[in-house]
Amino acid sequence: MILLTCLSSSCCVGVEPGRRSEAFHKLLLPSVMDGLLSLASLLMSHAEHVSHFKKVMDSVGWLLSAHTHLTSQVLSSIHYEQIQMCEDASVCLLCMQLWIQICTVSRGFLPSLTDDSILLLLNEAVGQLAVMSDSAVGGASIKLILLMASQLGFRFRPLLMSFKGQAQARFEHGWREVFKNISSLFVTLQVWMASCSKTGRGG
Repeated sequence: MILLTCLSSSCCVGVEPGRRSEAFHKLLLPSVMDGLLSLASLLMSHAEHVSHFKKVMDSVGWLLSAHTHLTSQVLSSIHYEQIQMCEDASVCLLCMQLWIQICTVSRGFLPSLTDDSILLLLNEAVGQLAVMSDSAVGGASIKLILLMASQLGFRFRPLLMSFKGQAQARFEHGWREVFKNISSLFVTLQVWMASCSKTGRGG
């Protein structure tokens, strides 16, 4: 089943759907992605299946790299939400590494996303930073945020400010100490963005 699911995703990369383009992009691709995420959510809680979980998530990344419009589906999927909520640090780290890998290999990935998708991705990075005490997960979360700032350039600053306002309201009644640290990261990013605007760098 795992092999078949991963093969299905591979067959969707580099294919030219021709006259059936609309059905391919709006029906087949979302269905394949949903199947991958559903399978990954089943595998994540079983330690003996961690290698299979990684293979499935690699397929998710492969499909996302080729079809970036699926990003919002992934980040808002109930299956992916279950994966995000996993308390296993290795699972959370794999998720962060998935996005870092996509952003690093395909520098056009982030700029091609809608503002809503970028905010969802920023939400995941900050969320993992807030709830996970594992240093590797925290480091990966910060790396992803910095990648977003670097690759999005001037576009990132208003999104960052928008997200900061939303996050302050969300964390108002809990995690105040953790959010203080996250706010410090935001301040650092804002200073960096201001520096970029003065020197003409940043996108």
